[in-house]
Amino acid sequence: MKLLTRISLVSSAIMCGCLASCLQGVKYPPEPQLTYLDHTVTDSLDILGNPASHFILITFEFTDGDGNIGEPENSKTKNLFVSEYGILNGVKQTPVESQYRLPDVTPDGQNKSLKGEVDVDIVLFANYPHDSVQYEIYISDRSNNESNIISTPIIPL
Repeated sequence: MKLLTRISLVSSAIMCGCLASCLQGVKYPPEPQLTYLDHTVTDSLDILGNPASHFILITFEFTDGDGNIGEPENSKTKNLFVSEYGILNGVKQTPVESQYRLPDVTPDGQNKSLKGEVDVDIVLFANYPHDSVQYEIYISDRSNNESNIISTPIIPL
């Protein structure tokens, strides 16, 4: 069971603004493009020293040529899609689908090209019923252009 999933975009928004000003000649396609970068797993213990949860941090990079990534703060539109595949004894289970909202990170100025990083924090209970997990992630922009799908490697728990 998933306990909590949180999207960390504060540094991404700052990075986007900085990079956008440096990307004067860079042209990206209008469809978002994702690149898997890394993941880390941290296990926690309860006060008795028993396993309590697994913290998984997935980092990916995105580019977008027309800068229409994210939704305004008051929007309920979901634009980040995560499929979680529990794996038990090498057999991939039916995915659990989750949807989240990336905030609007459209840069000011004429050049709307975006390049940045997104961190996805996922917390699983220690009694998660699988021995490994794998994630697939994609995003959509405000023009409903969907990115490519990225996959993490299989993550042992």
